[in-house]
Amino acid sequence: MSFKPVKGKIEKGGEERYDFPIALGMYQHGALEVEYDGLGKIKLPTLHPIIQQMGLDPWKYYKEVRDGINVQALFRFNRYRDEQHLMILLDRRLYTAMSVYLRYYMDTTKKIVCRNWDELVSVIRKLI
Repeated sequence: MSFKPVKGKIEKGGEERYDFPIALGMYQHGALEVEYDGLGKIKLPTLHPIIQQMGLDPWKYYKEVRDGINVQALFRFNRYRDEQHLMILLDRRLYTAMSVYLRYYMDTTKKIVCRNWDELVSVIRKLI
């Protein structure tokens, strides 16, 4: 979850920005419905007929779509690249998805592993 941005918290060049420095990530694994023209709503892993003709594995496709949605959710309110953000990942599946889809980002960021809630709270207090 991304916390609600604070209006005007960051000002650059006279512009008020909407941003928040922390995102808390948990893997979301719900049903995914996609609406295709003329076909109505399709629940994944059911595939559009054109994708089926490409011979794709529907379960692999569903996992990739779900991973992509989870990664995107971490960045929903953290909108400015030039600002520093703390992302707390509470599920290994989310860490793995980021490692696959944002390889450069994962290779160039600092990672801190916490073994319990006390360590996590301590790290958060030091960083913000």
